[in-house]
Amino acid sequence: MNILKQSTAATIKLGPFIDDSDGKTSETALTIAQADIRLSKNGGDFAQTNNTAGATHDENGYYDIPLNATDTGTLGRLRVAVSKSGALPVWQDFLVVTANVYDTLCSTDSLDVNVTALADDVITAGKFDESTAFPLKSADTGLTQVARVGADGDTLETLSDEIAAVKTDTAAILVDTGTTLDGLIKDVPTVAEFNARTKPAADYFDPATDTVANVTAVGTTTNLTNLPTMPADWITASGLKADAVAEIQAGLALEATLQAIRGASGDTLETLSNEIAAKMATAENIEGTYTLKDAIRIILAFAAGKVSGGGTSSIKFRSTGDDVDRIQATVDSSGNRTAVTLNPNDPV
Repeated sequence: MNILKQSTAATIKLGPFIDDSDGKTSETALTIAQADIRLSKNGGDFAQTNNTAGATHDENGYYDIPLNATDTGTLGRLRVAVSKSGALPVWQDFLVVTANVYDTLCSTDSLDVNVTALADDVITAGKFDESTAFPLKSADTGLTQVARVGADGDTLETLSDEIAAVKTDTAAILVDTGTTLDGLIKDVPTVAEFNARTKPAADYFDPATDTVANVTAVGTTTNLTNLPTMPADWITASGLKADAVAEIQAGLALEATLQAIRGASGDTLETLSNEIAAKMATAENIEGTYTLKDAIRIILAFAAGKVSGGGTSSIKFRSTGDDVDRIQATVDSSGNRTAVTLNPNDPV
């Protein structure tokens, strides 16, 4: 049984394919498609390979069968079988193993082993180098024992002497002699003693009377400068008190004041408004439903617009912008107008 690495593409040799009539002639021209290559994983039902390439003949009836990572994705037994008309059935079994096992057997990897227990007396004295396995043994005595050194080169004896000296200094600090650290800590003064040592009695701070409520003297007001810019929408409607709103409204110009504001010509806004209204009132119809603007548009079309239909019974006069028929006239053989349609409106 051959082995395959789990979830790894591989090409296997399958064969030889032999003629099913004489049992000896190699079949070298078989067409083996994806559906012909059947796989059974760990005794499961056969299914076609996931590789769509099919098989390719190598020689003497042996064919290269490509397997992809899905084909080799299940650990355990893998049977590859092909049955083609004209040839005897061919199959081969493989063992799909983990990458670590495969690379250990076929490459330079080593098996990952988790040891849970050791039998008695498996490790013997001969398996150890005492200079590396046990750098400091309980059997070391005398000069051998104290000669062991630390990372900075000090021996254990040197380190022991230094520790003893530190312990002596520490004990001296803890002795209450009145001048040692312990004595000074106990001599920390009270508030009254501190005030007596540092300032006159008149300047003492009295927690009972020197409260915020009793402090009435306020120094000179100082104007604030270099303040940051106020953020947008910082002052909201709900943040304004009613009297502040009234104060703002009181400073706004009233209607009478606004009417007194004059334009560049000296007319007031009220005068200008009246003049504009009068001008608009004069835009009345000059004939029927036609205004002065309508009449000018029709005249321009007749005098300067394009004309079409000459020599026929229907003549059209275009607007000067050539975008709408302003006049459509029906004429008789003498050129007399018998019907006229006017269109003074804006182009659509």
